[in-house]
Amino acid sequence: MIKHNYYDIELSINPKKQSIKVDTKLTYYCNEENINRLNFYIHKDLIIHNINCNNLVKYRVEEDIANWNPFISESKKVTIYFNKSLFKRDKIDIKFNYSGQIRGLGSSGVNRITEKWIELGVYAPWFPLVESFDKAYFKVKILFEEGNYAVVGSNITKKVDKGWIIEQKVPFIDCSFLASEYFIENQYSSQIKQVYIKVYYINQEHKTIAKKLSEQSIFIFKTFTNKFGEISHQDYSIVILPREDGGGYNRPGLIVLPNLKVNQALTHYKYLSGEIGNFKYLAHEISHLWWSKADINTWEDWLNESFAEYSSLIAIRKYYGEKEFKDIIDKYIENSKELPPIKGIDRGHKNVFDTLYIKGCILLHELEKEIGEEKFEKLLNEMHINKINNTEKLLDKLLHLK
Repeated sequence: MIKHNYYDIELSINPKKQSIKVDTKLTYYCNEENINRLNFYIHKDLIIHNINCNNLVKYRVEEDIANWNPFISESKKVTIYFNKSLFKRDKIDIKFNYSGQIRGLGSSGVNRITEKWIELGVYAPWFPLVESFDKAYFKVKILFEEGNYAVVGSNITKKVDKGWIIEQKVPFIDCSFLASEYFIENQYSSQIKQVYIKVYYINQEHKTIAKKLSEQSIFIFKTFTNKFGEISHQDYSIVILPREDGGGYNRPGLIVLPNLKVNQALTHYKYLSGEIGNFKYLAHEISHLWWSKADINTWEDWLNESFAEYSSLIAIRKYYGEKEFKDIIDKYIENSKELPPIKGIDRGHKNVFDTLYIKGCILLHELEKEIGEEKFEKLLNEMHINKINNTEKLLDKLLHLK
């Protein structure tokens, strides 16, 4: 049985100074046969004051920005050296104390601290991120040095006497959360069976869109549950942020969407304008509740992104009709002709986005036409139930599909 790492964190945030103070206790379970060091990554502007564990020789904090992952562009490496080697299934508690500013990423708009809203997660790692991207449980106590902020976070998030608590009981590589004074009033709620959904927004221009997405989220959840199978999570938060860049993402119990507009300019053929574009963006992110099992750092990520993208088109076909679905498919086919193979594509390839989102989507469309809609849905259902996380297992399941 795999034991997942556990973060117990106390986080103090000063929105005006764009700064944080953090005490973290990481319970680390070794998954390797023999190691005498561990590498972590943390946002480049955070200052490590102390690291402690009962097996520590020394630790080293690099000065330069680490070029180690295409998703995480502004982190630095922290290496901990052990007195005695760790072996598989060994457990060790490591305590970190650090502070500093997180103004915002230069390469994208995602993750920042401002007085209007706070968005923290793995892209600007505010917690010591293990180099191997091990999944972990999180318990985070969040305090604000000033202001009346409401927190929207992963899994279980609740207000306590002196702040907020996030208990992420679904193991994941990240613990993302958002905070804003605007969340107190700017929200819509909806429910399907035992699934509770809240849509939050900050700018008033998103009020109408948030209300519409709250209604559409019920339809999307119902469609995917009927086609792909049940999911275990019970409460979900959807947040619309007033940032143009950085994109959207999905975390356990949390979906984050960038600036949505009623009439938005088309910057890429993947994006659609108006209501249908917002619907597709939401459907793509919701579908990651089913499609997030593959390794995001390899070409196998197509099992996440291609399946999520085609799922969003399935939802469009169900909600808007066959013509809208076919128009998008035709556009994708035309723009996927010169794209490289999916298998083995490097995550840093200039066409990786189009290959995973567009070409992979068309391959799934061709498969659906080949085996029929009923068998295709059965395949997706079995992939979800059996937690298929690589292409070899997918092909084996397809080969034995009845």
